[in-house]
Amino acid sequence: MTLETIKTKTDKRTASSFSAEQTAETIKDIAGNIRKYSTIMRETTKTIRESGAIPELASAIRQAVYAARDTAQDISQTARELKQSGAIDDTARAVEETRMAAQDTIHTFRDTTRHPTSNQIV
Repeated sequence: MTLETIKTKTDKRTASSFSAEQTAETIKDIAGNIRKYSTIMRETTKTIRESGAIPELASAIRQAVYAARDTAQDISQTARELKQSGAIDDTARAVEETRMAAQDTIHTFRDTTRHPTSNQIV
């Protein structure tokens, strides 16, 4: 039986044969793409290695890490100094006092609007 005979026997077989052929072609295309991109990858890796870009990138990353470390140390030192000076406690106290004053103001306002005196216009 030839491929043409199989194709024309039934619609089901035609679809199956076409699908099998299409699958085979797709696999061949994929294999070709793998070869093509493998070559591109090798050439790119070689070019990058020869250009010195990798050591340059490593150096830049190292410098960024050092800068981040130094910044973290500076922030930590500043936080210690603020704590020792009492500035953090003073600030926290001031924030709490402000919160309490705002809460008192809200309560006073609510009481005033609920129970107006004869002199107040609502």
